[in-house]
Amino acid sequence: MKYIVDTSAILAGSKYDRYEKEYFGHYWENFDKRIQEGVIASTELVYREIIEKDDSMKDWAKKNKNMFKRPSQEILDVVATLHSKFPNWYKLNKSKKNWADSQVIAFAKYYDIVLVTQEGWNFDSTKERRFKIPTICSKCGALCHILDKKNDGIEDHNSFQCIDLLELIKRENLHEIK
Repeated sequence: MKYIVDTSAILAGSKYDRYEKEYFGHYWENFDKRIQEGVIASTELVYREIIEKDDSMKDWAKKNKNMFKRPSQEILDVVATLHSKFPNWYKLNKSKKNWADSQVIAFAKYYDIVLVTQEGWNFDSTKERRFKIPTICSKCGALCHILDKKNDGIEDHNSFQCIDLLELIKRENLHEIK
């Protein structure tokens, strides 16, 4: 596993979204190949969020159910640490039925891999309740590349990172037609 993917990155392929599967089919075919190769994974809570939020991606999620990993106790311990480190962020979101953010961050941090999200990086926010995934990752030591914002040295950094889907497309050559 090299990447852990957030719900927002997967839903970018849904109908009328930025990378709609109908128009970016080869991107998603290559994405699916990386899943089968074990390069890309996600979490059970992301699966539940997809099933709950988007009818157009339900069949895709069910077809790729093997990519959605159950958290180990070690991952749950990292989740608990995140909740205690960012209590206002946690309090705001804990009432959501299926909230995967802390779990995908915990997977990336624990396994020292790259988290892929379409959430914005509000690194200058002073309100913890409004922190997005890249902001939490950054505050936990990750280097980030979201849209046109990136940390210096991220190209040379091979561990805990947070990137957007476009950066994943570039890194994994998902745009190439094979």
